Amino acid sequence: MQIFSVKDISEITGMSVYKVRHALFMLEKHQRIKKYEDKKGARKYLRFSV
Repeated sequence: MQIFSVKDISEITGMSVYKVRHALFMLEKHQRIKKYEDKKGARKYLRFSV
């Protein structure tokens, strides 16, 4: 797997660095929420999605 820096991604996609960073953050948050959902059921998920 190739590792890109935020700056690389922003140059490739033409998005601003801020946008890329935000997108990566949301992605990471989503992954974490999914893990919680799998582990502990939907009740915990609701608390994290707020």
